[in-house]
Amino acid sequence: MHRREKTKITVICDEELLGKKFEENGMQLEVSERFYKERKINDNEAVSAMEEATILNITGKSIVKLAIENKIIKKENIIYIEGIPHAEAA
Repeated sequence: MHRREKTKITVICDEELLGKKFEENGMQLEVSERFYKERKINDNEAVSAMEEATILNITGKSIVKLAIENKIIKKENIIYIEGIPHAEAA
């Protein structure tokens, strides 16, 4: 969770993606530990954090699936880079 004044930016990725880079069709996705890694959380904590966010940035099959199942994002918010789903929402 990154905070800037009244903005709560929540960034979550699947753990196995940390430190990896993906590129496809001129798009690049870097899952940097500096940006994503704060602490490991469970699904309930992830849902709460995503629901509280004013800006959401999520990467990975598991977290994106969880966000869809909980109606936090819509499928049209998802892009795929090398088969890795990534979604941003405000």
